Amino acid sequence: MNFVELLSIFKSGEEPEVLVQISNDPHLQNAMVAWQCTIVDWPTDGGEQCPESDRKRQWAWLWQQIKYDSKTFGATAGLKEHEVNAVLTRLINLRLVYPDGTISSLAKRFIQGMIMAKLPKAAKKQQQA
Repeated sequence: MNFVELLSIFKSGEEPEVLVQISNDPHLQNAMVAWQCTIVDWPTDGGEQCPESDRKRQWAWLWQQIKYDSKTFGATAGLKEHEVNAVLTRLINLRLVYPDGTISSLAKRFIQGMIMAKLPKAAKKQQQA
């Protein structure tokens, strides 16, 4: 399987229980939003065939196929330089971010729900000021 085919398989197998990890972690939440804003170069034509058969190794192979600017990602996420690798590694291992610059659809809905829950509060505070 090539990059595009393999990525599609991983995207179709999202696991909702990993959302527990981000529910109270603003670093992970901010990093997921920042990942969507990061320019990621990946083989849009499918690229070469993945030589791996093990799922964990396939996931690692996908991430080896991309290029991105970690400093820009870290700055966008509001992370300190020494935090960038650890935070992104957590998101990758939890499969909350994808190597094409997108995030898990479950995580995206979770973050959107958090934002929507905060918007009415912000609007009320603005009206009172």
